[in-house]
Amino acid sequence: LAHLGALPLELLNLYGSEIQGDAIANLPMWPNLENLVVNAPRPSTIDDQSVMSLSKYPNLRYLSLAQLHNVTSRGLEVLASLPELESLLIASIHGMSDANMKSIATELPKLRTLTLKKTTGQITETGFRHLESAKHLRLIDFGSFTRDSPSDKTVSHLRTALPNCEIKQ
Repeated sequence: LAHLGALPLELLNLYGSEIQGDAIANLPMWPNLENLVVNAPRPSTIDDQSVMSLSKYPNLRYLSLAQLHNVTSRGLEVLASLPELESLLIASIHGMSDANMKSIATELPKLRTLTLKKTTGQITETGFRHLESAKHLRLIDFGSFTRDSPSDKTVSHLRTALPNCEIKQ
């Protein structure tokens, strides 16, 4: 990937690539990068430190993080440094927390689409209810959860609090 550094990339799709953690951390600086997909095969060495390095792309509008089994809530703190995000997909990451949900709701004012699939961690009903303050959201897709999922009551609260947002379970 280093040889791509001189290109004015706007989109980088690493879906299914063999990229590892050190390569993510050492990606070149692309000031125009707006769309990034990181979907790692198993096993992957992509971890919190690798994901935290994505803060160098503050102009990201779309971010997909999937199959990153070594990423915890600490690594997802990087989301707060990406205020231009409009669409976020988090799938098969097992370290989500209430604090991450609060950060998504409060630190991403341009976020319109949030997709959470097969994501587990320590998300409680309180964490899901943080999304009630995200009046800018237009779509929340909870996909399928293996352990953490919002209750029907919480989804009902979200639908009331976010009347302009489609919520899929």
